[in-house]
Amino acid sequence: MPDSAVTARNAGPRRGRSVAAEIGTDAPIAAPPKALLFGLHVARRVGVPSVGIFHGLEAWADWSHAFARAIQACPGLAAVSRFTAQSVERWLTRADPELFCLPPYIDTARFVPGPSPERHDDVAVFLTVGRLSAWDRYKGHDPRTL
Repeated sequence: MPDSAVTARNAGPRRGRSVAAEIGTDAPIAAPPKALLFGLHVARRVGVPSVGIFHGLEAWADWSHAFARAIQACPGLAAVSRFTAQSVERWLTRADPELFCLPPYIDTARFVPGPSPERHDDVAVFLTVGRLSAWDRYKGHDPRTL
């Protein structure tokens, strides 16, 4: 990783290209809403395309006009499900940007269901399929366990 982060202020074309080369990226991938707006800004200054990825909740919300325009400016968009893709499509006013479905993936050749090789009886073990956040209480997570 580079020594310093790319920010909106220091993301000049030379700095951005050197960071992109250093970390080996062709296009930033950003999740809406705030990261997408920032990612688009940095990508424009650096001169590379960007991809916005939607996980669900942000696709269902009513967007501001500025955010809707930013989505239109993004060369590529991905959604983790067909439902989320359809929710995003309602905001698109032109064929571009390309919107594709990129569902969550598990390599079943590498991760096989079965008994755990070791037990953890002395500590609490949590399994979550989703983000543990106080903002996501609708998912049924109790933030007091964090």
